[in-house]
Amino acid sequence: MNDLIPRLRDGSLDLAILPMRAASIPEGFAFEQILPGRNVIACRASHPLARRGSVKLADIGQFPWIAPPADSPLYQDLRSVLKEIGIKDFKVSFTGGSLSATVNILTGSDALTVLPFSVVFMMRNQRSVSALSIRIGDPDRHLGVLTNAEIKMKPAARRVHSHIRHEFEALATSITRVSQDTVWRP
Repeated sequence: MNDLIPRLRDGSLDLAILPMRAASIPEGFAFEQILPGRNVIACRASHPLARRGSVKLADIGQFPWIAPPADSPLYQDLRSVLKEIGIKDFKVSFTGGSLSATVNILTGSDALTVLPFSVVFMMRNQRSVSALSIRIGDPDRHLGVLTNAEIKMKPAARRVHSHIRHEFEALATSITRVSQDTVWRP
């Protein structure tokens, strides 16, 4: 994010898609949310907890975790989830920086991790990663389009922005439907 804002400010970049907190939007910029922030506890599709109909927070404490880099917002989300269930010391089996490394470790182990539900949703056809049917706290940041409000967007950039908004509206609707039907059953 730190390298995108200067490029938006000087006009060398028309827009950026990134997760942001409302309080972090710089003055002179516009942020349009395109996907709400929602995290899940993710695991391999054949994980023992994924086969259970009901999972309790206490059930997840015995498994190792894949931790995002310590400076990642997802790391703070992971710490918050574990704190909620009373786990102060947890076993980290892998610390990864890339999504592909995390997924490779996740699909070959009994480890758990915290991922945005949109990531797990987009991988659903591969049937390798699942979200546990347990609610955890959602982050206060959302995926959106950041633009410099002081620079008028070029016509091509406006079309790209419109396309992004349209595609993410459809994605958000699909994610909401699937999460209500399969992930967080009442």
